[in-house]
Amino acid sequence: MGGREAVLAAAEAMEKKEYAWAAQLVNYLYRLDPEDPEVRQAKADALRQMAYVSTGANDRAHLMSQALALEGKVTIPRVIPPAPEVIAAAPTTYLDYFRVRIDPEKSDDTDKVLRFDFADGSRGATRTDAGV
Repeated sequence: MGGREAVLAAAEAMEKKEYAWAAQLVNYLYRLDPEDPEVRQAKADALRQMAYVSTGANDRAHLMSQALALEGKVTIPRVIPPAPEVIAAAPTTYLDYFRVRIDPEKSDDTDKVLRFDFADGSRGATRTDAGV
């Protein structure tokens, strides 16, 4: 794509109000170096502009939160677990939620089933397939 400076220049699609395109371009640089302050700010700017024109409250909130996190103004926790008593009330439900958190790169060629037997007699399982 011509190197970092060329991609940053192309990310100036912001001037044409092509915010999603600008965000996609700058995200290529972000994936290479997520700590680059100029790249983080460019991505935050694109996400913020997308939020400003978003008609959905959830979309707008997500985009603004991500922009603020990139600027270091907020910290977004990766996981907020429910209280232990909530999990204990429906353990198989919460186990099922974790199947989408299996890292496909780490599980790569793994094809296994992980089963939990709970004290109340219920059981839950999750499967890891390559490419999941």
